[in-house]
Amino acid sequence: MKPNVQPILHFSYAPLHLESEIKLEKIIGFEKLHNRVDKILYSNMHKRDKQIMHNCLAKIRKDRSPCVVDELPRIVYLIVCSDEIFVSDCNKAISDFAEKMFYCNYADDVDRCVYLQEYESYEEAYKVALDMKEPNPLCYAQ
Repeated sequence: MKPNVQPILHFSYAPLHLESEIKLEKIIGFEKLHNRVDKILYSNMHKRDKQIMHNCLAKIRKDRSPCVVDELPRIVYLIVCSDEIFVSDCNKAISDFAEKMFYCNYADDVDRCVYLQEYESYEEAYKVALDMKEPNPLCYAQ
């Protein structure tokens, strides 16, 4: 029987408005990494919700008109775990992808890198994803 070894994971996070160099964090264990990803996702969601509420209250006070919730841009996330790449603007979908990758597919890996990046559009995120897959023969149609 194989001993229960906690994998060493290298995690990098690139926020939408990058203000410094991206650092690689060493995290031990899938659960800690999944918690770290969720903390980022839901912190961003909370900030957006607070900004929406602030904007709506200001608009209602100013001209008594209804507020449109989609006035603030959403974040498009790109998450990479080994060769698997997933892009979405849905926090739950990113979290679920991360959980499945960490627990199901790669439970036996001992050392891996995980990248979480934020973009303003799907176009930007998919360009980066395509660049990452460039060495793969399936990247482009023949």
